[in-house]
Amino acid sequence: MTKLKITKLKTKRSAAKRFKLTAGGIKFNHAGHNHILTTKNSKRKSRLCVMGVVNDSDVKNMARLLLAKCPAKMKKIKKRKTEIVGQTTEVK
Repeated sequence: MTKLKITKLKTKRSAAKRFKLTAGGIKFNHAGHNHILTTKNSKRKSRLCVMGVVNDSDVKNMARLLLAKCPAKMKKIKKRKTEIVGQTTEVK
């Protein structure tokens, strides 16, 4: 009888280059801040410069792409998201 070899979980390298795991969630850089900056006003450029946070509805898909990178960190992010949701529902 032969044993089946289970493949290792691998991080999608394209996602690892574009997204950063933090305690507050998964962060990303906005598009459109690299070239043709003369036509954009300063308010727009400063907004594009700030990192954005991935929406809660996309966290599950992002976790699948980045899971092999740091599974413990993903568990903390999910736990914190549920705590934040619980706090917002209790406030009247």
